[in-house]
Amino acid sequence: MSAFALRLSGIEKTFRSGDTLVPVLKGVDLDLAEGEFSALMGPSGCGKSTLLMIAGMLEPPSTGAIELGGLPLSLADLSAAELRAIRRRGVGFVFQKPNLIPFLTASENIEVVLEINDMAPRKRRTLSRSVLAELDLAHRADQLPRRLSGGEQQRVAIGRALATRPALILADEPTAALDSVRGRQALELLRDAARRNGAAALVVTHDQRSLDLFDRVIQMEDGRIKG
Repeated sequence: MSAFALRLSGIEKTFRSGDTLVPVLKGVDLDLAEGEFSALMGPSGCGKSTLLMIAGMLEPPSTGAIELGGLPLSLADLSAAELRAIRRRGVGFVFQKPNLIPFLTASENIEVVLEINDMAPRKRRTLSRSVLAELDLAHRADQLPRRLSGGEQQRVAIGRALATRPALILADEPTAALDSVRGRQALELLRDAARRNGAAALVVTHDQRSLDLFDRVIQMEDGRIKG
């Protein structure tokens, strides 16, 4: 794991509350290697979600530098359309809730992100089913979300994040709605799929029971990474 999927250097983020400037991130440096599966932990309000938003280019930093897949990114110089294109191809997101489209099948929920990236219909259908097979869901490909268990829905959401083979996967409490067994299974699937694709994964979690699955546990406190 010598190449870096993500490099954050000197990231600071300040929000304005009325006439007051509130610092949230304070000089964060973070490197994530290709294939690395990392947990991000810390107390509520320490800046974890803000860091994830900046890493995924959903929020610009106040100061600092971002590299994605070895490419330096100047968010201030990129148009909204350019940022969307980079996110679509380079970053996969997994959230607490699967947020699947209820009237689309499991396979079609994955095909949606491939269609946005202009993939031909036959190719995206083949790829979506291949992704589901990797997640042991090939037999559920034609089921609507309401026919899937909570764990299966989250696995489809993981597949959707992985479908474009992004360099970076960002997950915000992806097992919060699952019991301990299904939560661990989901993390194992996410870890194994990310490694197969050479992607770095950064997972915000409070679950102490599954920390053995991670290559690294990164601790945040008061807007800084500890250690």
